[in-house]
Parts: sequence; structure tokens; C-alpha cells
Amino acid sequence: MLFKQGEDLMEVTNASTIDTVFVGDRRFIPADKGLYEVVFLNNGVVFVDWLLKDVNVGSKGALGAVTQGSVHNLQMSNFGLSGTEMYTPYKQQKLGSTDVYRRKSDNTYYINKENKLVRLKTLKQVLKVFPAYKDEINAFVKENDIDMKETHDVLVVLDYCLGLPVKEK
Repeated sequence: MLFKQGEDLMEVTNASTIDTVFVGDRRFIPADKGLYEVVFLNNGVVFVDWLLKDVNVGSKGALGAVTQGSVHNLQMSNFGLSGTEMYTPYKQQKLGSTDVYRRKSDNTYYINKENKLVRLKTLKQVLKVFPAYKDEINAFVKENDIDMKETHDVLVVLDYCLGLPVKEK
């Protein structure tokens, strides 16, 4: 687990020797290969295995706009300027790259269903866990414009699902 404390980048190691990590008002517990955040919702508890991915969204264009077209970076040092750093957010990128990246959530969520942790990442997986409420969940997702790549939206739909009454088989 990496986190920032002031200006220092901190890393939690030997998670097996840790019971709980508190970062502000957030709680993390050891699980599998790392730490899961424990999120208390109105209708239950969700465990979040955080993963952020860098996704290329295009190239830096004129006036800071992002474009899908081909863009080439000029060697600013030829003009007495040092502007290439703003276009190279990652050291492994080649010098002069104009690629623009955004961080996207690729989290995995776990809920307790019949005393087992159930792994959820997609709406299809949520519907499989709550098959009796497929139509209701789909309507809720559509009505609330839920994006399963947005952590807040996933927690909203999971809170809704955890609050559904248990139907007899």
C-alpha cells in the first residue's frame, strides 16, 4: 500500500503483521496480497481492492485540448524554452511524447453473501449475485446513470443491492 503523508511517499509492508491501517477516517484490512478498504454503507459492508490504471486518452493538442489526431512535439530547446517536461508525465515515455493519460478506477469489490466473500467488478457480476432482482437493478442503474468504473457509483448500486429483501427460492 502506497500513500502520501505530507510530502513523503509512504509504503506499508509486511501486511500479514498488521490488523488494521487507518488513514484519516478510512480503514484498511489485510487480505490476499494487499489491503482492502472497508466501506460501511447504510445496508452493509463493502471491501474495496483499489486499482487505478493509466489510460491513454489521446494527445495534447492546441491550447491544452486533448485530440485523437496525430500531434508532434517540437523540440522547445531550439527556441530557448524547456517545455517538453509537461508532455512527459512518465519517465518511461519517450522524450517529446504528447500522450495524455487519465487515471481510471479498475477496483474489485467484495460483499458478504451467505457468509462468503463474493467478488464483483462488473454489472453482469452484480446481476448474477442478485438474480431475483435483475430488472430492478437494471432500472436503478439506468435511472441513476451508474458507471461501474466510478467508485462512488459502484458503492451506490451495491448499497441498493444489499438493501434488497431476501426472496425465497
